[in-house]
Amino acid sequence: MRRNGTRSTPSYASVRTSDELLEQYRDLMRGLRALPFVTGFCYTQLTDIAQEINGLLTDERRPKVAPEHIAALHRALCDGESLG
Repeated sequence: MRRNGTRSTPSYASVRTSDELLEQYRDLMRGLRALPFVTGFCYTQLTDIAQEINGLLTDERRPKVAPEHIAALHRALCDGESLG
């Protein structure tokens, strides 16, 4: 993702577009689904902060990915449907 016209480097992964972020989040959801002992999860970095640019929202609280896409992934995960 870009911040102030420069490319930022998140602590865990680097993405350039909303589509890349959504795909990485989808992969995370697939990984959670594959673990039979997991019954829930907490995504701890909702927003970007000065040191880490890996949130679902910018530090100005603007979505990096359309919230309806994230909601659709969560519904599919909970309903046992395909994650795409």
